Amino acid sequence: MQSTGQTRDALKQIRAAIAGLVADMNNLLADGLTTADIIRILQEAGVPEADSMATQQLLTAMEDAEYGGGTAAGQAATPDQAGALIARISPILERSHSR
Repeated sequence: MQSTGQTRDALKQIRAAIAGLVADMNNLLADGLTTADIIRILQEAGVPEADSMATQQLLTAMEDAEYGGGTAAGQAATPDQAGALIARISPILERSHSR
């Protein structure tokens, strides 16, 4: 079982991966992206609504766990599920960027 510190570190890494992907494809700084920014960019890129919503739920749960002391992030997605989500949105962002 992971400790709370390890879980929070993993959640930060997942958020950094998602923000980094979005930022890289749009020549932006990942540190400045909010969840709303990320979702807007995903929607503009044509990411399916289900994946945009899943990303929003994941990022919101992470923020709740980090800043609000919530425990929803542990239930929101495992690293494997987050990786699968990133794998689905990445090619769409790449296609959108090459237009």
